[in-house]
Amino acid sequence: MVHLNEKQKTAVNEYGNVFVSAPPGSGKTRTLIARAEKKLENYDKPVALITYTNAAADEMRNRIDSEKKIFVGTIHKFCLEYILRPFGWLYDWENLKVISFDDKKEIKEEIKIRFGSKIQYRFFDNVRKKLNGEIDLSNIDYSFEIADFYFDYLRKNELVDFNEILYRAYKILDDNQFIRISLARKFTEILVDEFQDINYFQYEIIKLLDKDKLCSFFMVGDFRQSIMRFAGAIDLEFEEIESDFNCRIIQLNKTYRSTDNIVDSYTSLFNNHPEIDNRSEYNDLNIKLYIKSCNSSCRCKKCYDYCKNNVNIIEDILDSLLEEGIEESEIAILSPWRNDAKKIGDKLAGKFNIVGPYVLPHSVKGIKSTSAFQLIKSLSKYFVKSSVSNLRNIKAAIENYLLENNISIKQEKINLLTKNLLITLFENENVKIIKALKNIESEFNRHFGVSQQEFDEIINKIELNGKERLIFSKYLKILSGIDGIFNQTIYAAKGLEFDAVILNRIDEGRIPHWTASSKKEFDDGRKLFYVGLSRAKRYLAVIHAYDESRFISEVRN
Repeated sequence: MVHLNEKQKTAVNEYGNVFVSAPPGSGKTRTLIARAEKKLENYDKPVALITYTNAAADEMRNRIDSEKKIFVGTIHKFCLEYILRPFGWLYDWENLKVISFDDKKEIKEEIKIRFGSKIQYRFFDNVRKKLNGEIDLSNIDYSFEIADFYFDYLRKNELVDFNEILYRAYKILDDNQFIRISLARKFTEILVDEFQDINYFQYEIIKLLDKDKLCSFFMVGDFRQSIMRFAGAIDLEFEEIESDFNCRIIQLNKTYRSTDNIVDSYTSLFNNHPEIDNRSEYNDLNIKLYIKSCNSSCRCKKCYDYCKNNVNIIEDILDSLLEEGIEESEIAILSPWRNDAKKIGDKLAGKFNIVGPYVLPHSVKGIKSTSAFQLIKSLSKYFVKSSVSNLRNIKAAIENYLLENNISIKQEKINLLTKNLLITLFENENVKIIKALKNIESEFNRHFGVSQQEFDEIINKIELNGKERLIFSKYLKILSGIDGIFNQTIYAAKGLEFDAVILNRIDEGRIPHWTASSKKEFDDGRKLFYVGLSRAKRYLAVIHAYDESRFISEVRN
């Protein structure tokens, strides 16, 4: 553990439950992995490493140096694999499948016919139950009757969504002590990344698994980077975690990412920010933050057109960075809203090599969280960079796809599936996009025996946008999100870092959101800006309209 500092070593070696508070660039992933490897080295039982996203799981999986059994994945995958699949039979839940894009389309149509209401895809993220099984209407704009119809549809068709996975997993653990005990005994330790973004059900599931003190918990997070409250993340304090888990709190205080100017910029947003010891190789590189107004007077809520000055400023910054020798893959343009990312991506894609979901020839609304689309994305990353780690991530994506669709096959067939999918991928690299997608869809159908409506939706949207002439290899490069200038939302960039970051449209009304009225909601904007600023290593630009975000003055001072 020579690569760890003293605080990190303390966290890795501490006995029992531990919560690590990790500010940006403090090596929390390194600490998390070192802890997992130490447990694997010293104990025979496996460990579980629960991540917030599939992308984070891919990174962790590639960095762990151990041949021993370890689970790496999201809480939903953990609940499916270790709770619902083996114990769902107790409630007649053994044939469950995760809701597909096709199911969602059918439900939307049924609700429109029955209730005369048009629901958005965000409905499927927000509709959920309480711990007691009652429908929770606090996060949705729809009636009890619509939500009740939805859950009845899931029940009749033996389906679950991500929220329902958590509810049913909680119910199984809460009702059945023997399951809770057997699962806790299975692992030496359960490690949880991005703990600040955990939702109520996830928190209660972890508390249940800790109830009998049969395995330890190692939790890592930073409350100043808690930006997912809109998605159900709960407000937590150190005292609450310390009490509920009887754990030691360890505060990391060294950062290894950014210049002093950048560290000063994001720490200035919080009066009570702990003192940071900057050990970055760039710490004394005196590059000033670039804060620039495009002088647009448009208000964010009504802004449907895009300011030419804003585009010109970002073009000039990109030209300067590329002339200085910064690699495209080390540059990110991050926006507070999806529409902002889409608009700036559309404007810049003709001149620069822009990658990411918001410059694709189709939207990802409704399909981005499906296991089929995640598998396509894994394939695209291998296409761009054919490495052992990316190959491993394809196999993990296939396993996740099989798990969600309740398909059971042997490991040998997974290896064959991987090989055949890659052959098809490379055979179609110079084919026009629609034909290539249809060929890949046929390969999916042949191997999985499950309807792939995501492909049809993508093809329909491409035809609608008139992008049929795009070559498949170009599509894969954009989809991969690598080897190009990364264009995304600030939310999606959490956990990432780049040599140069351009924060786009940091306007009042965007950060904080124009509907913000309470202190918590204004703090949400402050935290989002904090996350955006702290992604940068050397170069940081903040572009805003005439009505700049209130938080910019704090950074400027």
